[in-house]
Amino acid sequence: RRTEVGIRKVVGAIKRQLVIQFGFESIALAILSMIIGIGLVFLFLPAFNDFTGKGITIGWGNFFQLLGIGLALAVVIGAIAGSYPAFLLSAFNPARALRGNVTRGATAATFRKILVVLQFTISIALIVTTLVVFEQQRFAESFDVGYNKDQIVVLTGSQAGGLGTQWESMKLQLERVPGVEAVTASNVVPGTRGSLRSQVRNLTDDDNGGIAAQVMLVDFDFLATYGI
Repeated sequence: RRTEVGIRKVVGAIKRQLVIQFGFESIALAILSMIIGIGLVFLFLPAFNDFTGKGITIGWGNFFQLLGIGLALAVVIGAIAGSYPAFLLSAFNPARALRGNVTRGATAATFRKILVVLQFTISIALIVTTLVVFEQQRFAESFDVGYNKDQIVVLTGSQAGGLGTQWESMKLQLERVPGVEAVTASNVVPGTRGSLRSQVRNLTDDDNGGIAAQVMLVDFDFLATYGI
């Protein structure tokens, strides 16, 4: 770029033209990156929803909103990122630029080193974080939680009312279904959080000791059904 600036200045380019050129290139690069980023979002969104258990969707309504915000961010980021090299490179003396003598001193060299180290630090942190999350997910999938998670069908209903007096009848009907080995009920499914808590502590502890244990309201055959 240094040589390009020198040649363009020799053939008559002025500083304003060079600033516009470098700024436009930076903004164009940011817009291209934004388009690729949105494409990757559409490509990996189903896998992300499956991984996190979410249901995030992008319809035409929020797509145009996302596109507008992305374009605005791309223009702003591109302008900010391109401002420093645009004004720096366009200020080079053409004769010195063509000779390669455009050293900006120790301050500029230190600034470049800081930027390079910062970029590598951020990249390494993101890679390490990704690996940690991946290992955590793999550990969670293979960890023995102490109960049977497979071949369990959960029917959800009102946590407040439940089935009331109709539960016994429903339980008997479900137990008659071929292939059903056991039927039970609880206010929450094992592995999920409920709203009921109880303070559990030793008799020798004070009122602030012990732990907050989750309370699960369960029916008969709960331990056998889940293989706890």
